[in-house]
Amino acid sequence: ANLATPSAEPASAFRGEESVQQVNAHVFAPGQPIQLVWTFVNVGPAPWPLDAALVHTEGDALGGNPEVSVGGCQPSVEAPVQLNLRAPASAGSYASAWRLRYSGGYFGDAIWLVVNVDGSLPPAAPPAAMQQPSHEQQMQQMQMMMMQQMQMSQQQQQMQTGFGQPQPQVGMAQPVDDEDMDL
Repeated sequence: ANLATPSAEPASAFRGEESVQQVNAHVFAPGQPIQLVWTFVNVGPAPWPLDAALVHTEGDALGGNPEVSVGGCQPSVEAPVQLNLRAPASAGSYASAWRLRYSGGYFGDAIWLVVNVDGSLPPAAPPAAMQQPSHEQQMQQMQMMMMQQMQMSQQQQQMQTGFGQPQPQVGMAQPVDDEDMDL
């Protein structure tokens, strides 16, 4: 079930202006990898719809995944998005616009990224294989984010029990088994 209701349009705040300014001011070699992590915060009163995603809307996609899920992000929680982009092979300035979207339309402001490519710089080595996360890896990341949000919600509920007295948080940390993680 999609969590959006007509009265609860998603709201977001973008916490990546500095990285956008750094990319816009940088000159890249042809084909140079550009790795960014943009953080969005759900500033609305309800979780974002499950189909919410950061999508490429205009200009050059810069070799990136055109849609990255941020669905289910809880209120006041950050949703980091990793973008693995690549500067185009030809010299010039390339603009790329990205925006949050769900089935009801766009939300948040468009983010414009300008990549300047200097053809006199030696080209970057071509990628052996683009390191885009697979759909399965994206789903695993989303599941991990949702589990973390549920744990935070449970912790908040536990702290509100006992006649308003915070209960000690004993044994809440869970060990991570590195063998099960694809990083």
